[in-house]
Amino acid sequence: MKITELISQKIVIEACSTWKVRLIILLISVLSLTSLITKAATQATFYVDPVNGNDTYNGLSVATPFKTIIKARNIVRQLAITMSGDIHVVLRGGLYMLDNVIDFDDQDSGLNGYSIFYEAFSNERPVLAGGRFITGWTLYDAGKNIWKASCSFPIQTRQLFVNDRRAVRARSTGGLTGATYDTLGHKTTDRFMINWQNQSGIEMIYNGSFTSPRCAVSKIQALGTDSARIIMNAPGWKSVTNNFVWGTSLTTATTPWFYENAYELIDQAGEWYLDPTGAVNGAPYTFYYKAYPAENMSTAVIVAPVLEQLVTIEGRTINTPVHNFNLTGITFQHTTWLEPSINGWHYDAQNNVIRGSNLNGNHIIDGAALTLKYANNINILRCQFTQLGGTGINMYAGCSTTAIQGCKFTDISANGIQMGDYLNWKQSTSENGMQSSITAAKLSNNVINNNYVYKCGADYRSSNGIATSWTQNLNVTHNEIAYMPYGALHIGWGWTTRTSSIAANNNFKQNYIHDILQELWDIGGIYTLGPQGTTSASISKIDSNYLHSMPDHGLYFDNGSSWYTANNNVLTDIAIKNVSITTPDKHDIAVTNTYADDNAVWNSGTNTTVQAINVVTNGAWPVVPQQIINNAGLELGYIDLRSKDVLNENYNQSSIGTPPANWVTVTTGGTIYVADLLTNGDRSVVLNKPGLPNNVYCTRTFMPFSGKVTVAVRIRTDSAAYWKNAPNILDKSGNTITSVIFRGGNIQIPEPGGT
Repeated sequence: MKITELISQKIVIEACSTWKVRLIILLISVLSLTSLITKAATQATFYVDPVNGNDTYNGLSVATPFKTIIKARNIVRQLAITMSGDIHVVLRGGLYMLDNVIDFDDQDSGLNGYSIFYEAFSNERPVLAGGRFITGWTLYDAGKNIWKASCSFPIQTRQLFVNDRRAVRARSTGGLTGATYDTLGHKTTDRFMINWQNQSGIEMIYNGSFTSPRCAVSKIQALGTDSARIIMNAPGWKSVTNNFVWGTSLTTATTPWFYENAYELIDQAGEWYLDPTGAVNGAPYTFYYKAYPAENMSTAVIVAPVLEQLVTIEGRTINTPVHNFNLTGITFQHTTWLEPSINGWHYDAQNNVIRGSNLNGNHIIDGAALTLKYANNINILRCQFTQLGGTGINMYAGCSTTAIQGCKFTDISANGIQMGDYLNWKQSTSENGMQSSITAAKLSNNVINNNYVYKCGADYRSSNGIATSWTQNLNVTHNEIAYMPYGALHIGWGWTTRTSSIAANNNFKQNYIHDILQELWDIGGIYTLGPQGTTSASISKIDSNYLHSMPDHGLYFDNGSSWYTANNNVLTDIAIKNVSITTPDKHDIAVTNTYADDNAVWNSGTNTTVQAINVVTNGAWPVVPQQIINNAGLELGYIDLRSKDVLNENYNQSSIGTPPANWVTVTTGGTIYVADLLTNGDRSVVLNKPGLPNNVYCTRTFMPFSGKVTVAVRIRTDSAAYWKNAPNILDKSGNTITSVIFRGGNIQIPEPGGT
């Protein structure tokens, strides 16, 4: 069943009657916890409690728990030497505020065929957090409702979270007026910036097609009587402008998309700034925050992330990997990533990979909340990764037979999951090499299954939901990836640099990908780069995926892609091409049995076959594509991952005064716009129809699913006259499943007509 929400399908409102809608849809399902783990006899169980624990206790019961995970780890290491059964470390719910990274290495491996488990206590959620509470807020500017709080210690961060919501680093609403660019930086008519404080902390952000580089300002000077000269950070500016070679690359920085990180930019509720020098008001390390009218700053919970990593699982050498180790039910929260601040620039490729002159052409990836390296037989199950300033999980060289399953990744600054490093990737003697000769370093036989990855790339917009480099026998199945500023599933690396790679026999199957490319462009829902192996024996498969709602390509085989098959994929609402193979350097690719709502393809490859699209209009899918749609994405036991999330339509990403993002609106004779009616940052949509006879309405189609659905709608109307529908919920054939009618001061619920 596909749910189409039709807010006010037929609204006839007379004489300036306006009504407001706040829609929340909750998907309810039964939690079924599936595991890859085979349980064995238990040798010991230890408990950790961040509230009631004490590291002088023995940790052997809920009444005598340890306080820290480090204490438990050290005790378990001693026992693991002579394991006679599994060892469990049970984490009670609550906040584990970390001072340093928790590092696990090969000393933490399960031995003698047994495993070590770090797992949540039943029905509780332990949270590993790398932030610091910012307290002591006082009103600084009453006219603007700007508050301040000073830290008694030096602090660096690029994120701030207020009442579990990511605050906005103070930013402009657009670029520079009358901007030009040259080898020094910019010229602009925006002279108001000349006297701004802490100018070297200001960052210019650029839209480079499939990248979003950023560079810090060095200083801002007056230029004549009507302009200003912005001198950029010298090494950074050289990097983000591709050595000052303009006009040859889509990713070369030219004029800013927007700029951020100055006190003077705080003009919208929810924006913040950290003054490291005291230039604003004399006190260094002072946070400034413009509160929403309804926010109570005396009770607000405000956290500044300070750690760049939370947990590492890494063998001490490539030949001594961590193994038989499990994390279950743990939340990873509150990290930052300081390299753009330290360098003064960030020159990115896709996947938020860094490139620049001081790296001699090499590529490295950013820090992550959870890092794995030299590790095998690892299970990351039912964990959550949220409110992070870098990536969720980085999986480096030497990881095999590892599963990431049933996890949620959201509100993350960069990638959800990144597999593979890019440092020295052109060298066959490197463990990260595209043609690496080091067998133990290869990423092999790993699983990414039934994860919900959405709203990543919050700061570094060239990020992807799941990114893989040179993997072997990888299975990426039943994941849902959505609401991304750039890409969803990025496979491979290397362009045409080499004609072969160690990547081979990977499977990307039954994933559900939608609503991506919301800010950048030039990618597909499933995107490939570089070769998969060398022959047909190494072919990787892209099968039975469902993709929709993307303003670019669907299946996009880019530079150097080779040795792929793609079969039984369904694509709808793809703006450019359902299948794209654009140049002859792509070769040995076969695309068959594709279903789509048009026949748009591009096939200019070598030895590439693209069967004619099975075109289906009006959503009238035959049995086979409908089964593909129904089976794609999260399986039944994992539907709870998107409960209260993916169908929670809060309009907060839409600008006030504009139509709601991602909705189709019809405004004949009226208006539809977003407003902050509750004055607390929780935005609503207003539908205004001042007269007869036409309707004002907006619609949106969500993902296919089956099961019980609860719809909660908060509505206010200025008139009881005539009638209004909110919501109308339709099935895939357009039949009304249910509808709520407000008419003459009464509420009516007609009999359902859909299936």
